[in-house]
Amino acid sequence: MKTTIRFLLAAALSLLAAGAYADPPGRVARLNHIAGTVSFAPAEAPEAWSQAMLNRPLIGGDRLWTDHGSRAELHVGPTAVRLAPYTSLDVVHLDDDRLQLRLAQGSANLRVRDLDPNDVVEVTTPAGTIVVRAPGSYRLSAEPDAGAFRMSVHSGDAEILTGSHRFLVPAGQIATFAHGAPPHYEVAAYAPSDEFDRWSAERDRREDALVATRYVSPHMTGYEDLDAYGAWRTVPEYGAVWIPARVAPDWAPYREGHWTWIEPWGWTWIDDAPWGFAPSHYGRWVRVYDHWAWAPGPLVRRPVYAPALVAFVGGSNWSVSLHSGPAVGWFPLGWREPYRPWYRASDVHVRRVNVTHVTPIHYGDVRHAHRNRPDAVTVVRRQDFVSARPLARSRFRVADAELSRAEILRERSPAERERRDARDERRAEPSPRRPAAGVSSDSRSADLPARTLDRREARAEQRVERTAPPAVAERRAGAEGQRA
Repeated sequence: MKTTIRFLLAAALSLLAAGAYADPPGRVARLNHIAGTVSFAPAEAPEAWSQAMLNRPLIGGDRLWTDHGSRAELHVGPTAVRLAPYTSLDVVHLDDDRLQLRLAQGSANLRVRDLDPNDVVEVTTPAGTIVVRAPGSYRLSAEPDAGAFRMSVHSGDAEILTGSHRFLVPAGQIATFAHGAPPHYEVAAYAPSDEFDRWSAERDRREDALVATRYVSPHMTGYEDLDAYGAWRTVPEYGAVWIPARVAPDWAPYREGHWTWIEPWGWTWIDDAPWGFAPSHYGRWVRVYDHWAWAPGPLVRRPVYAPALVAFVGGSNWSVSLHSGPAVGWFPLGWREPYRPWYRASDVHVRRVNVTHVTPIHYGDVRHAHRNRPDAVTVVRRQDFVSARPLARSRFRVADAELSRAEILRERSPAERERRDARDERRAEPSPRRPAAGVSSDSRSADLPARTLDRREARAEQRVERTAPPAVAERRAGAEGQRA
């Protein structure tokens, strides 16, 4: 009897420990192309729309909207999702094996380059759910007013699930169906491609020819922009390294960008450089030929995402000038230096993040290569750190003596989160509502410029103009009246 009680108590404690260390997902999505007016709403405040930004890690519950003449592209490892104008897309769920999207309105191109046996890629629409069964290219279009959906399978296989039907659509066919209506097929040859299809195909061709996949796994989100902005080298000590081109003389990793709070990791680095995603969330930074070089380490098929591979320095009483107030500093982890998360995670998660560089993990007295290098350590006021401001111009130049006085913050957050009204809103399920107002941004892309819409796509946009958010339509009408 006592043995049984001990066993049950041990099992209960194990379950409690597992709940306390619920690990974050091993992957996220990355917004890597923005052209025109693209809006974003975070999972914890799904109606708090703002301007979308490059390199923002996207998680389950995040939402995107592309407005008139706008496009966007996001990546989850080897999967690319491209959005046409007037498209509402929600990331419903994203973890190590499952990507579930919701296309409430508009058109998207889905390119799946690799699909492991346990991987699930789904897109829900007002008329049904699409489940990708094989790597390939898929064009999806949803019309919410008519409750209709159209899918073109350029290559691959996809299954459509509705309330009363379940069937496979093979390569070279198109399926059109509406809510409550039996679906029907069309032959792909009778559906000419438009400008959005051609733009998506061109981006596919460029990505298919990337050299980066010789050195890193295509499951490493962000690899797609390395070739255009740097060069690969092989050095005896580190193996394959990538050296960024055209950086400022005083540039250092994790210096040009900002920190933001993203659950469940907490403080997360968002880099300003179009190539900055992969080198900020995987691998280590080293010095090669007196230049900064990113060392991804041995090739691992499914590398695990981290919010930033850095060590923080500071402490409750550390400041760098009489007027700075509390300060926060950080530096990139060097070769074979273990990553120690500042969020709660299990030993399994820590091992998975570190596996490309440190196995087994021994924290001990780690001698950080960049710890006392003023050209490697970035220091800012704590208030600037927590406010999500761009930090390149806010940093302090700190003397060696000041750096040596700062303690390394081990396994604890460098600062408390700054609460904002938008972040305190009640969490809600993603819905097909568009943003109340669009936020304009310049056309920005990691490697390809935005392209002019052809006449057919322009006419298509005019047909869906009525579905634009009321506030956006009012703003356009006012602008046209002023021009008149």
